Amino acid sequence: MHLFPLARERLARPPVRCLVQREPSRSLRDLAGDERGAMSLVTVLTLLLLTMLLGMVINVGRQANAKIKLQNAADAGVQAGGLMLARGMNSLAFSNNLLCDVCALTAFLREGRDKNAAGRVPEILDAWRKAGQTLSKSDFPKFAELGAAIPQMAEAEQQMVDAYSAWASAYAELVLPTLEEILAEEMLPNFDKSVVQSTPDLAQSAAMELGQRQGPKPPVRDVQRETPVTVLWRTDVDPVGGDSEESRHTLPVVDPVNGDEPNQANYKRTAVQQRKAIAQRYLNAWNATAMATFDSSARMSQFGQLWRGFTNGQLKKLLEQDYPDTNLPYVIRTLPTDTAGCQAALEEDYMFVGVAYRQALTPTMPGMFHDPLGSDGLAFAQGLLFIPAGRLMKGGDSQRLVSEASSDPSLQMDPNKPYDPDPGGHNWNLFCQNWTFHLVPATAENIVRILQAPPQLSLDNGALAQKIRLPQLDNLSSDEIRTLTSH
Repeated sequence: MHLFPLARERLARPPVRCLVQREPSRSLRDLAGDERGAMSLVTVLTLLLLTMLLGMVINVGRQANAKIKLQNAADAGVQAGGLMLARGMNSLAFSNNLLCDVCALTAFLREGRDKNAAGRVPEILDAWRKAGQTLSKSDFPKFAELGAAIPQMAEAEQQMVDAYSAWASAYAELVLPTLEEILAEEMLPNFDKSVVQSTPDLAQSAAMELGQRQGPKPPVRDVQRETPVTVLWRTDVDPVGGDSEESRHTLPVVDPVNGDEPNQANYKRTAVQQRKAIAQRYLNAWNATAMATFDSSARMSQFGQLWRGFTNGQLKKLLEQDYPDTNLPYVIRTLPTDTAGCQAALEEDYMFVGVAYRQALTPTMPGMFHDPLGSDGLAFAQGLLFIPAGRLMKGGDSQRLVSEASSDPSLQMDPNKPYDPDPGGHNWNLFCQNWTFHLVPATAENIVRILQAPPQLSLDNGALAQKIRLPQLDNLSSDEIRTLTSH
């Protein structure tokens, strides 16, 4: 009986099912005016928009940064490779000057060994002694004094000649065999040949090394991406040191002995004339220094004139009889005389294009952003191998012209004119050691073809060359390329 009131109390309570059904009904009626949780939706949409904006900024920033670094790689690569080519030209110029100097010094020391001039001096001094004896008997006091002084002077000059001859003979015995071996073995022409063959590979290595240092680095997370490379191109659409090296050297020089140019005979004739002119210049410099004392204080013996005559004879014999067709200096490639031909030859032989290659960047958030370009990244630059012209420079209170030599590349050195082998000269030839390389506007006619050529080189492992996607520029001209780029 005591359970009945409890059951009645339970029956008086509303069922739980009714309570559950009534509460949603009130929420649906109040939903239109309920603002709780609205900021969560706004926050989600804002974060999504900011995420997209951040992804776009990151992509643009990465592309711009990679483009700048890739252009730096192209600039640094072509500059480094071009400077290596300039060093090759200066090395050949130094070797040419050294060859002529060796010929001059060999002739100089051959006379020191043979003593032809010294052998003529006693006869000349004996004639002076006889003249002195005659003058000493003169009734004029001054003539008598002169006659007494002449034998003393003759004896002093003979001692000077003997001392100089002994020194020259000892010097020749020590140095002359080395100079003769240099000429007999053609060491300097062989050195020139090595410079011409190795300089293109050195230039290509320098371009690739500097390009990698200055160019964009592949991201650490992308281990499959190849390191960007920079290739130095000739304007005939062949890499420096490539297949065309055998038919036409990268350096614009000609071997006058073993070359196979169409006008090879003219190059050989030019080399013979240049060697004669420069060797004579060096021999004159040696004689001017060695004979300075005899020209001023020992003129009775005529040793200075005799020495010059015999050394010139030695030089003529060395150049025309001993080595008429060998030991010739390399000569610069001749440029056409007409303006159009000269400009075309300048572009072919003295202009070089550096191209930096990199694989396309993987976009941040690739599902949302993509690279619209269908090719990988390329940047290019052009440089000129040249000799700077003389220019006015201020010196003290006045202006002076550093060099009156013309920088016209079509001007060849006149072997009949005296030449100063000063390395600061400005003559466009292969005796001037002032070759340099500068960046210039990219105006080569074959830039379109170069940009579409694969960067295959023996110096490269070939991995990037096989993966790189080149642009399709068949419908663009070089003028349009120059319009698209401001470099």
